[in-house]
Amino acid sequence: MKKKIYYVIPVFILALVVVGLVATQPANSLTMDVNPSIEIVTNRLDRVVEINPLNDDARELLKGFNPKDRNLERTVNDLVDLMILTGYIKGGEDNIVMITVSDDTVDNKLVDKVNRAIMAMLENKQIEATILNQAISKKYKDDDKKTGVQLAAEKIQKINGNLTAEQINSMTVRELIRYSKDNDIPVENLFKVAAGSIDKAIEGKDIISKEEAKRIGLEKVSGEIIKLELDDLRDDDGPEYEIKIKSKGWYMNWR
Repeated sequence: MKKKIYYVIPVFILALVVVGLVATQPANSLTMDVNPSIEIVTNRLDRVVEINPLNDDARELLKGFNPKDRNLERTVNDLVDLMILTGYIKGGEDNIVMITVSDDTVDNKLVDKVNRAIMAMLENKQIEATILNQAISKKYKDDDKKTGVQLAAEKIQKINGNLTAEQINSMTVRELIRYSKDNDIPVENLFKVAAGSIDKAIEGKDIISKEEAKRIGLEKVSGEIIKLELDDLRDDDGPEYEIKIKSKGWYMNWR
């Protein structure tokens, strides 16, 4: 009898170790797009194991970022708070947040948890937002580290077929929605509206991304960008980027 007990205890301990390892391994991935595009990878315990920037805005945003803990909701709150502080999410306008998941392994409870965390954070700060959810087939999502916006644009391309590669890589979420409306592509074929209003979200003047502003600036003047700032306090023609480019010893400012 004692020998049997001796055998059972190591097997039980081994089983606990295996279960623990499985539970803490990466299991779910979602992408949050608000111009910065960030991939959040969680384990089966909904703890964040990776936070990956997917574009230049995100790489800049995440420099030195260290979440208070690895709880999913609190990590999302920290990211949203950081986007508010850096001006990517603003008061006085309808902000668009897009959550992208793989439809092969989508966990609806996980997505709902993230949606609720974002809405609670923004409501607490009295900031309006439209939250969109999209599911992408895993075979396309895992090709490389594409942003949620790029994946949505590729989905539109399959439906419509008129987008160039440059448009796919530079579009914002708002531009995607406008394009789908202009080309009679039902928005429900692309997104599920988890909160807010799509029509309200696309009202007003678009602001191009920093990447697009850099591209336009360097097309006008060949050189090195040493300053790029968004002046959103202007009240005449709306927000503008101020770009300072060093070119052959000269310094040039563009708006």
